[in-house]
Amino acid sequence: MASLLSKGSSLIRTGTYGPPGSEVTAVPLWDAPLPSPQYAGYVNIPDTDKYIYYQLFVSQQSPLDDPLIVR
Repeated sequence: MASLLSKGSSLIRTGTYGPPGSEVTAVPLWDAPLPSPQYAGYVNIPDTDKYIYYQLFVSQQSPLDDPLIVR
């Protein structure tokens, strides 16, 4: 899991938040523009056939300086 987090952290520092097609551009029952970029998808757990679902909401303040919170 630590390697996944460090990889994700380096992607955020470069401004790349997810693979192509992972950006969320609309959500049900929300007619306004989304307040910040959002990404979602699955990350494969190495050496297994399991995946972890993730959602990333990019900071509205300072994405390069704000902490990455994972829960």
